[in-house]
Formats: sequence, structure tokens, C-alpha cells
Amino acid sequence: MVPKLVSRFQLVEEESPEGYREFHYKDRPLNLSVLLDETAARWPDEIAFVDGDRRITYREFLNCVNRISAGLQKKWGIQKGDRVALLLGIGLPFCLAYFGAVRLGAIVVPLNTRYKGEELVYEINDSGAKVLIADRPFYETLAPVQDRMKAVSSVFINDGAPPSGTLSFDILTSYESDDFDPPHVSEWDILNILYTSGTTGKPKGAMQTHRGIIGTAMMTHEFLNYQHGRDKVLCVIPLFHTTGLSMNLLASVYGGVPVVFMNKFHPEEALKLIQKERITRMVAVIAVYWLMLNHQNFDQYDLSSLREILYGGSPAAEDVIREMRQKLPGVILHNGYGLTETHAYDTHLPDEDAISHVESVGKILPLVEMKVVDFRGNELSPGQIGELLIKGCKVVRGYWNRPEENRESFTHGWLHTGDAARIDENGYVYIMDRFKDMINRGGEKIYSIEVENALYAYPKILEAAVYGIPDEVFGEQVKAAVVVKPRASATTEEIREFCARRLADYKVPIEILFLDELPRNPAGKVVKGKLRERG
Repeated sequence: MVPKLVSRFQLVEEESPEGYREFHYKDRPLNLSVLLDETAARWPDEIAFVDGDRRITYREFLNCVNRISAGLQKKWGIQKGDRVALLLGIGLPFCLAYFGAVRLGAIVVPLNTRYKGEELVYEINDSGAKVLIADRPFYETLAPVQDRMKAVSSVFINDGAPPSGTLSFDILTSYESDDFDPPHVSEWDILNILYTSGTTGKPKGAMQTHRGIIGTAMMTHEFLNYQHGRDKVLCVIPLFHTTGLSMNLLASVYGGVPVVFMNKFHPEEALKLIQKERITRMVAVIAVYWLMLNHQNFDQYDLSSLREILYGGSPAAEDVIREMRQKLPGVILHNGYGLTETHAYDTHLPDEDAISHVESVGKILPLVEMKVVDFRGNELSPGQIGELLIKGCKVVRGYWNRPEENRESFTHGWLHTGDAARIDENGYVYIMDRFKDMINRGGEKIYSIEVENALYAYPKILEAAVYGIPDEVFGEQVKAAVVVKPRASATTEEIREFCARRLADYKVPIEILFLDELPRNPAGKVVKGKLRERG
């Protein structure tokens, strides 16, 4: 079964090298550039995006994107396969830069705007990005280490005067020509490199494809009941995140549904935007809704336009769902599960199951296969707990320049998620735990070893172990247990300040537990279960 909306395109029978049928539009292979063309042709004069006071139609948007593409290709030499890094917030500049690169067959590298300089430089260099387009405030974080960028030949700055050695983004958006040479781009070509934390502490770049992200956009539109001419989406999830990119931005482009951007989430500002713009739907982590519902001025706003919302990224307790039902009467609730490595959205829990299957992330969606296996790779019976494996055209093509991790994580077409899960006899999927000491803070996935590496860099710390502790709003928060060196003393404040200079703010431990020694098993491995028992 494939979503009904695929009827917009011709489904041809010849198979790709991976064995999947290919989507075509007329005589062109289906890729994200073709999708934009098709949407703009259908609804040229309808609003595509709302960013503050600026509203832009699909005709205006496509004209501007084409000028960016022409400038990048003709003047700055960007060709198919070149990497273009984006350090841009939630808003129209991201969309313009993104599609400007995509139409050239370039590979986009969306960077986490909360990262510090060294984190950014690693991903820029690892991807081999040739061009960087950045908001001025985020570029200031990168500026002290900009001389370590190896392959970047041009930097374009949005939002403010460009620093010495950089160019204004306006040069691209106002380029005098919209004439560029479109390359042949297959749906199986790499579209994005989205970085996700690696088990070694270094992020690894998931190679997302045109096919995978369009598949997610199709299913989002289908199963969340997007309706052209009626709906308007509020986007509060960063566009460097696969959920923000595929389920907020690109699902809306797929169906010609306007997107209202909120550059930085604040509960009351979100309530104001919902009322002002008559927002009908949102896709966000549960913490976003929880903060809005519990804001002291919640009752002052008219949210009657809201029709449907999807919460994901972390589990939702039953009492949270009940409060959402109470404060948002009539709003249809959805839950879902997905990964960067699958372009997001692989399961769906409909509104009628929100309470009765509150611990489940729903049933498997079309275009996706799932199974649960034991440590030998044998498929387990319904209800048994093991590692969740995912297969299908939405699985990425692997990790950028990581052959060893590709061999470990992708076997015979199956992605090893590292998540402990079970699938019951009725097909409901339950995510039980994480195998790799991952901390899930409101949908932001944090590997403990990455934070531990930062702690070990502090001269006073002898040993460190990082783990997750329960949090009512975010699901989990980061906590660290440390052993300081003999004759040394340290405080929670100084350790957190040290980490804050090296890590994104959400990775910084909120609590520090000082111990004389870490609990270990006979093999010398830290037993984090005992740390979690202490809270």
C-alpha cells in the first residue's frame, strides 16, 4: 500500500538498484526540485510562507529561488554533488537557501544553530562543504574558529552587515539572472547530510535522499489529513532537525499548505501566533505543547482554529494527554516515531488510540518495514523485546564517509536503530529503551559519551559518567556523576560553565553528582543503572 496522494505522480514499474519501484512526474524523475515546480504551477499566487510581516507566494518564492540557484551555479561554481552548509534559523532565508541549492543537485548540510564553534567546524569539514550560508548571530559563534574551515570558499551572511571576508546573502537573493542549468537528479540521489550523534562522540552525517524525504512528506500529508485551502501550519521545530524539515516544511510544500515560521519558540508567542494566523495544525515535541498549555496566560488566547496536532520525539504520559484533551477540546491528536536515518515518521498512532495505547508509538506506516530481532539477528515473536530494525525506501543511504559504521548499522537493507522495542500481535510498536545510553531531551537525542568527553576535558575531573533523569516537561534531562582528582575541588556551577563553552546548551548537565568512585561491574564498565537509581 502507498498513500493515496501518490496519484499526483506516475508510479512506474521499473525498479531501482535497491529494488524499489520509482516515482516519476510526467517524463521527469521525481525529486524535490520537481516537487516545488509542480506545487508552484498548481498554486502560483497562493501564500507559501509567512515569516514575521513577510508573506510570499509560490510564484515569488520560486522566482527568488531560481535567482539563488543561478548565482550559486554561474558565479560561485556550485554543481551537482557539492555540499552547501546552512547555519540558518527557522524562517524564509533557510527555505530560499535550501531550495536554491537543491535545484542544482547540491547536497544540503543543515547545521545545528545551537552548536558551538568547534562542533560546527567538525561538521562543516567532515561534509566537505564548499559554501556556508549563515545568519549573522550564529556566524558569530563560528567566527573564532572560521580559519579552520577547510573547503569553504564562500560565506554568505544573512541578517546584518557581513563581516570582513564574507558576502551578503542579498547578493544571492537579488542575483540579476534566474537562468541556470538544471542537472539530472534521481530520487535516489543524496539530498541532505543531517548530522546525528555517533557512538564515538563525533556526529555522523546521515545521507538523506530525495525519495526518502518525499515519502515522508507524502505520508505526513496523508495520515495527518492536510487539506489545501483550509490548513495553515505553525513551524516551531528547527529546520536542521529532520522533523522540522520533512514534516513541517516539505510536507507543507507537497500540499501547498502555508507555513508560518516561529524563529524562536516561546510559549506565549506561539499562542499569539495561533490566534493571529488562525493556525490549524502543528507538528512538535510534546514539551512544546506542555509549555503552551501551562502558560499562565493560556486562557487569554483563542485557539479554536487548531484542528490537528502531532506530538512525537518522546513519550507522553496519560495525564498529559488528558490535559491536552481538556484544554484543546475537539483537537485531533496524533503520535509518531521516526529517526533521522529514516527521514522521520515511520509509525502513526491515531487520535482514537491516544489513551488506550498511550505507551505505543502506533502502527507501521506504508513504505516502511519493521521487525524486532535478538542479538543474533533472529526475528522475535510478537510481544518480545529486542532491537528494532527498519527497512524500506525511506532508509538513508548510510553515513557520510563512515564505511565501518555503515557495515554495522545497515545489513541487507535493514537499519539497526539501537532502540529496544516490541511489536504486539495487533501491530502496535512500543519503544522500550535505548541501547546506546542515549538521552532523549524533548526530542533532541544526546549521546552520553559526547558530554563525557567534554567533562573529561576539565582539568579537575578524574572520572565522569552521564545519564538521563526523568523530567516532566522534556521527558529526560542530562545529569552527570563525576569524581574529582585528589586534592582538587569543584562546584556544579563551574563544571556547567565549562561544558557550556563546548556544548550546545541542551547537552549541558543540569545536575552534577559528586562521588568518591563510580559504580562499576567486574569488567570495569560503569553501571549506569545504579546511577539512575540514585536519581
